Amino acid sequence: MRQALRLLGCLPWEQSSVFRDLGMRTLVDSATPFLWHHVQQHLAGMGSASSYVKLHLFDSLFDVLPDHFSVATSGLASPIVLPSLGLSVAGAQLELRKIGVQRVQIKAQDGEWSGLIGQVPVTMRCDRARLPELGSFALAARGCGIAGDVGLEDPLEGGAAALAQDVSRAAAVIRATDPEMYERLRLRTRWFVPLEVMGPSTHRSLTVRSMPSCMFLSRNTTVERLSEAIVHELSHAELNVMMDSKPLFSDAFRNERFYSPWRPDPRPLFGVLHAIYVFTQVAEFQKLLRERQASTPGENSDVGRRLADGLARLRTARRQVPPHALTAAGRALMDECSARATAVEQSVVALPPMWGPVSEHFDAWAKANPVEARAATDPRLLA
Repeated sequence: MRQALRLLGCLPWEQSSVFRDLGMRTLVDSATPFLWHHVQQHLAGMGSASSYVKLHLFDSLFDVLPDHFSVATSGLASPIVLPSLGLSVAGAQLELRKIGVQRVQIKAQDGEWSGLIGQVPVTMRCDRARLPELGSFALAARGCGIAGDVGLEDPLEGGAAALAQDVSRAAAVIRATDPEMYERLRLRTRWFVPLEVMGPSTHRSLTVRSMPSCMFLSRNTTVERLSEAIVHELSHAELNVMMDSKPLFSDAFRNERFYSPWRPDPRPLFGVLHAIYVFTQVAEFQKLLRERQASTPGENSDVGRRLADGLARLRTARRQVPPHALTAAGRALMDECSARATAVEQSVVALPPMWGPVSEHFDAWAKANPVEARAATDPRLLA
């Protein structure tokens, strides 16, 4: 809602009154995460962001725009991907016009076309694939103008259908394991973007704070691991919303750095809190997954090992956070995470936390970061 207010105040061209007339609720309900990202880039004064704002407003709100409404841009890198409309068109010289219900006119450097959106030529369609059970899409997002802005490798072209198949299988695991988590996924994620594979043993997944309801995933992992990655990224997205509504720690600690048992570098408190919240939810999911597998003949995986390792890292991470750095909301969140992780530990007493890997991680981190290590808690003290 806050972003909608900012957007209403910064629309960058003469037709902006049309969007103001549509109202805030329509903007909030219809805007894609790609639009919100470019709004933030525009507010920050980033180069071509205003052109992308125009295009993604047209894309997001096409159904409620008046007939003959148009946008025109030039000088953008090709292709331009407009995910809601399913378009991929050249960006050097581009004009889009609504000419009726579900009808569009496209004037681009590589051609001109007009007609029903559903009948757009193959050469003008973006690479997206529907996930009907989730009410979402997989989208090869090169051309949405996001890769450079958020420090990503270019998302993989041609990978939408394959990722949709993988996500569908992983979502089925989530649904069978934790139906409540599945409903949250279904309600809060609309776009899954495939990332390039950087190596056979390196799975990549991430969310971007300026892009709610969008998840980035590479494909080189098992269905089980992908289900855990999806729970992980959904948890990041949920905490981002929480942090946007209320501060969790004092600004006095914004530049301080702390030990995180999952990273080689000293982390800001923001990152440590994210890790604790996210891996608490992953641990709960892994516990349920392990229980489901135990009751299914033939099921076998290393989820128990990952859970035991994660519980040790969680207990270690919580001890790195100084309570006086937290707001009341931050302390409440930490207390909740601690209670939930402890409940998982107590429910898997035959699977105690695995302290060896996190202790080795801490030793290497402390050697590389001797200054920050002075205030860090060694995990061996917690075993």
